[in-house]
Amino acid sequence: FQHVHVHIRCTACTCTCTSSSVGQTLTYGCSYSTSAPSITFICKGEDPSVCERLVSKILSTTSVSKSNGTFTLIKSNSGFNISISDVSSQDAGVYWCGGKSNDGNYRAGLRKIQLEVKGEYQTSTNILSIERTSITAPDPSVNKVTGDVHTSY
Repeated sequence: FQHVHVHIRCTACTCTCTSSSVGQTLTYGCSYSTSAPSITFICKGEDPSVCERLVSKILSTTSVSKSNGTFTLIKSNSGFNISISDVSSQDAGVYWCGGKSNDGNYRAGLRKIQLEVKGEYQTSTNILSIERTSITAPDPSVNKVTGDVHTSY
């Protein structure tokens, strides 16, 4: 068993910001430039290697979308779209979207989403900032890849 530790420093990250009001639906595209992964996902947490999976979708299935009620993954030509319905202050936090292998050993084309919800119900503004980070295992046959993502602007 070989343990691989990957450190990524993103110095030219793409950051996109959008705003929304509480109760509205927010949609964001999560594309990947590598070959299509077997499974797409959205998860919540600071560390992408252990974040809480909210929704995942096996791409070989015939269904176009998969949802947990609040978060929906919708297949697109360049990856997939994430839809967050009825945005609330409880949705604030760090999310990751991307793809992974069938066995879950590596994740590729990760994209970080920082969702901030400000204000009261009728007057709040949601800011979604996206930072693109790619983490690639040097050898997909390695049993497990763990990674630390370090970002700077």
